[in-house]
Amino acid sequence: MENERLIDVKHIAVLCACSWRTVLRWADAGKMPWGMKIGALRRWRESEIRAWIDGGCKPVRQGVAHV
Repeated sequence: MENERLIDVKHIAVLCACSWRTVLRWADAGKMPWGMKIGALRRWRESEIRAWIDGGCKPVRQGVAHV
C-alpha cells in the first residue's frame, strides 16, 4: 500500500460524472469515503474509490453525529 496512487477531488468528479463540489458534499455526508487530509489538501486512495464505485456507490456511514 505504500506506493498506492492518491487522487484528488477533480479526478473523482470525472469518474462519477459530477462536479467536484458534489464529491465534497458526498464525502462530508458519509455517502462516499471521506479520504484523507494532507496539509490543506484532500486526497483519496484510488483503490478505495474504485471499490466504492464498483460496489454501487453505497453510503459508507449512516447518519452523522453532530457534537
